[in-house]
Amino acid sequence: MGEPTRRILLAEDDRFLRKAAETALKRQGFAVLAAVDGEEALRLARAEAPDLVLLDLIMPKLQGFEVLRALKADPA
Repeated sequence: MGEPTRRILLAEDDRFLRKAAETALKRQGFAVLAAVDGEEALRLARAEAPDLVLLDLIMPKLQGFEVLRALKADPA
């Protein structure tokens, strides 16, 4: 039985950058959850509890720093 797959939440509104990063991370064996805006990133982070969150700073709906503040304020 192998080591469990690490899950990464990738929040990036630029389609090209998101797909490129997602492909590179998957090639390294990570499971990738992709979000196209800050609200989706926050929802996925709370629902899926990824091992790592990669946030774009400038995104629609919620900026990266706003998502970070909301996640840090959540005890879970």
